[in-house]
Amino acid sequence: MRRDRPFVRLSPSPQRAIKIMSDPTHKKRVLLVDDERMVLNVYQTALRRAAPDWEVEVAESGVKALEMMKERPFDIVVTDMRMPEMTGSQLLAEIQQHHPATARVVLTGYTEQERVLQSIGSVHQWLSKPCNVKTLQTTLARIFDLQEHIHEPWIKEMAGKIRSLPSLPELFFRVLDELQTPYSTPEQIASFVCRDAGMTARLLQLVNSAFFGFSHQVRDVTEAVQLLGVGTVRALALSMKVFSCFDVKDYPGLDAHKLYYESLVVGTLARNLLAVDSAETPEQEAAFTAGLLRGVGCLVLANSLRETYADLLTQAAHSRQPLPEVEQKTLGITHAEVGAYLMGLWGLPVQITEAIGFQYRPSNSSNRGLNALTGLHVAQAIVGATHAHEALQLTAPLDVAYLRECGLDDNLPRWEALFHQRDRQPPN
Repeated sequence: MRRDRPFVRLSPSPQRAIKIMSDPTHKKRVLLVDDERMVLNVYQTALRRAAPDWEVEVAESGVKALEMMKERPFDIVVTDMRMPEMTGSQLLAEIQQHHPATARVVLTGYTEQERVLQSIGSVHQWLSKPCNVKTLQTTLARIFDLQEHIHEPWIKEMAGKIRSLPSLPELFFRVLDELQTPYSTPEQIASFVCRDAGMTARLLQLVNSAFFGFSHQVRDVTEAVQLLGVGTVRALALSMKVFSCFDVKDYPGLDAHKLYYESLVVGTLARNLLAVDSAETPEQEAAFTAGLLRGVGCLVLANSLRETYADLLTQAAHSRQPLPEVEQKTLGITHAEVGAYLMGLWGLPVQITEAIGFQYRPSNSSNRGLNALTGLHVAQAIVGATHAHEALQLTAPLDVAYLRECGLDDNLPRWEALFHQRDRQPPN
């Protein structure tokens, strides 16, 4: 049985699989942009020495960078934020529009917080200055890992064009009201933020970026609000397009209300399954967050493919086949993998991206045990079984072989009972 490394990339499925770029002449290409030549030389020399199979080029301005990208594409662009003529934010906005498949990383200082918030829609990851070469190399390597296993260019372009995910109108106004209330606690704010997949993803992206420099990975929205502070979260909400609401009618065939509701139910159950067996708290929160974001790929596909995805949803509903199966046959990829790819680009913790990406086929992961992936996989299967009468199934059957390998197959009756007792409703 094939097993992949922990989810720093997407897994091939048994039927398809995602084709790996096998051109031996292809070099992974990085473009470093900074107006200080000495800084460029240091990074270029160090990266070439540490990763000789990478092609590392430099540009001393945003204008020069765009000229170079017209000649030959780059896989990743790393730019300083403060530059004359064209800022890093302006450069990345141009790259997002004209070269959306290129991953976009910013080097920035702590005093540039306002600029960071203004550029959030066009940036995949932030790194704080001064940035050591090892941190930069690790960040680039993870992005390359993600890119290498997505062969279809349209998927990279589609993910690269996403500035934010849609928020439901009522969630938008409720979160803003809560943020503007002077006596709101982090717990109260988090309770509303958790109901919105887009805000949750971007908030975790920001708090886990090297820009803020926290010493550990943050998986819990309440902790993110506490660490960032209400003021930063308020600025984040007001500056990001996540809160520029898409009308749910813009997604023909996709019931966004139902998707959010079921994601809350699944995420709550995933967390409680781990809690009942005393799994570590970080895994519990990662399971809940992964459950909340499990349908992100559906939003991306619906937003990007429009009528094509609407037809696919109709086909899945009429045939009563699980949606992931129909996506696999029609698109060659599932919403789980698309969502995991985007969340990986945004730098979310591996536990979360792995759980999202492997939620329907956990055996394809190298991970075994009582963890976020296991909790999410079991939760989606249990919830899906209770909704078997519905036409559109955002679920997959339980992977019993995986549970057996984890030594957890005997837990299933107890987990099912837990759902029927406690988890039919999302958290208040």
